Amino acid sequence: MRSFNDFLIFPPKMGNEWLQAAPSSTLTLYVRRTPVAFRRTHGDIQIANMINEKPGKGDLTRFLDAWSACSADSESENRLRFYFENILNPRLAQFLVGRGYKLSQGSRIDIAPCFIWE
Repeated sequence: MRSFNDFLIFPPKMGNEWLQAAPSSTLTLYVRRTPVAFRRTHGDIQIANMINEKPGKGDLTRFLDAWSACSADSESENRLRFYFENILNPRLAQFLVGRGYKLSQGSRIDIAPCFIWE
């Protein structure tokens, strides 16, 4: 399985793919490159699904710290705005809100909410 870094350097033809968050991570992500026309509302990368063999071990935190616009080092040119789709796990929703993610426009907190970094 390719890494997220490889996805950015060598984009897939279809624009979406299952990826390993980092070489030593148990977190795998199904991501989509957002078409340019929708980046204002849907971020740079859409995270449509996640599987973590060992949740609660900090894999998502490390991934976001390394890549996202919401990290402390947001001046880096590598920072991306992520859009998390249809969050069904209340603990994950709380985690994202705690990191400063907002409910996306048109999304409802009670029905599979979506979150974006603004």
